[in-house]
Amino acid sequence: RAVRPPIWHTLAMLPLRSLLLLSAAGGLCIVAGFQVCGNYCGPTWCSGEVVDECTKIDGAACVQSASNCQEDGPTDGSCSDACCRNHDRCCGSTDRSPCNTGIIDCLNQCLRASGGPSCMKGVVPISPALIKVAMEFDPFECCGTFCSGVGVVPTSSTNLTAVIV
Repeated sequence: RAVRPPIWHTLAMLPLRSLLLLSAAGGLCIVAGFQVCGNYCGPTWCSGEVVDECTKIDGAACVQSASNCQEDGPTDGSCSDACCRNHDRCCGSTDRSPCNTGIIDCLNQCLRASGGPSCMKGVVPISPALIKVAMEFDPFECCGTFCSGVGVVPTSSTNLTAVIV
């Protein structure tokens, strides 16, 4: 007999599952910035609030701005949240091209290292494997945009992340 996850786990995963299902359906979906877990994991989730990692891009580079996320706050103590903070730092850098591969590699290290605190969404522990699946599903090269893109990323005032599949 199959084991079903507890209802609180199912409810906590609705935003991420909605993103994955909408993306799997194809086309363009707009997703509000939200917390997956911890202080850094989630689209435009940085230092415990919705803030874009980069508000203006130039190819693979983030144009530095005071309105960009400042990744100087603490993580929640989990390996996954540390990976997400490193990813946010990378996404706010002058070379965003290695960021998505970097977080996947980091989350793989979290999966190999057992123990330690879990990245939390309230009282719900979120597995590094779930975050990794979402990152592997990202169709973009550079932190939610293409590395060849030029322009303005939707700002945190709009709280939107575009996903094209």
